[in-house]
Amino acid sequence: ISIGTYYLKKYLNEKYSKEELARIKEVVMAAVRAAEMIGETMGWAGEEKKQWVIERLSGLLKIDEKELEVFIEAAIVELKIAGEEFVNVEQGGIVTKGEAYWGSLPLTEDV
Repeated sequence: ISIGTYYLKKYLNEKYSKEELARIKEVVMAAVRAAEMIGETMGWAGEEKKQWVIERLSGLLKIDEKELEVFIEAAIVELKIAGEEFVNVEQGGIVTKGEAYWGSLPLTEDV
């Protein structure tokens, strides 16, 4: 994985400027967070959330769909590591897994 990641990072750094990469990452992260919130409310699975992001951003960012998928997957991993995935709690709200864990809120599903 690390060799593939190295070459992918090198490829993206050659294709996009530092500013372009930062903007793409920022926009993708915002869309992934939105998909997490909407998806949790609507009961979407991971692929449905991913498709929602692709539909919203493919025209906006003007990048190849495969590259967009890589950015989406990276944003998802970042959210998971940070504990920022959204979950339903028994009180009827949606919070991040981190908030649910640290706040000891009962979840409506297994985390």
